[in-house]
Amino acid sequence: MPAITRRSVLGAIAAISTTAAGTGSASAHVPVGNMNADAELLALEAEVYRICDLFDAASDKREELYQQVESKSGPKPEGAPFPPDVKADFLDFLDQAGKAKSREELDHLLANPLHLRMREHEAQNARIAADWEARRDEIRRQCGWPHVEAEAERLMNATGDIAESMLDIRALTPAGMMAKLRVHERWDFNQWEILNSITADIEQMAAAEPQGACFSGSHV
Repeated sequence: MPAITRRSVLGAIAAISTTAAGTGSASAHVPVGNMNADAELLALEAEVYRICDLFDAASDKREELYQQVESKSGPKPEGAPFPPDVKADFLDFLDQAGKAKSREELDHLLANPLHLRMREHEAQNARIAADWEARRDEIRRQCGWPHVEAEAERLMNATGDIAESMLDIRALTPAGMMAKLRVHERWDFNQWEILNSITADIEQMAAAEPQGACFSGSHV
């Protein structure tokens, strides 16, 4: 039986991909041929498409709710600007603080009413921002955002779990490998993971042929 080389594997994948493209590889259609041989892979492929449709619907709902939240919460407040005279004095204060030669001198500067006024101004702006964030969170809760977001994440994780599980299942026919490649277009496996999975499929199928007639290729 001829050895399975990287070149022959890539050639086999290209051939299978071409066949898949001819049968509508980007669609959710599952071919009826060889249903029994690779029934598990084809069923998992169909489940991936089903969950992807649910995820797309959840994503659309999430975008709709996002627009509602944006409309009701309004833009994030920038806070009141520092009065120009105070800002100029504060910059001078920072310059003096940077030149302080002792802890006592720095403590004296920090007790300056100007510094305390600036700190209070910063705290006030922080409270304004925190109040806006709290209102926004409440709007998100009332709109049902947390539930939709959690559902979208659950569906995404479920899709990944099913898709990844397909890599460990040996395809018995090209139809099974095509199922993996179609799911790869939706989920985008790590390139080496899908290559290793398809390689294992090809090796198993080639081993089943007495003359190794399924796949052949030159050595690299």
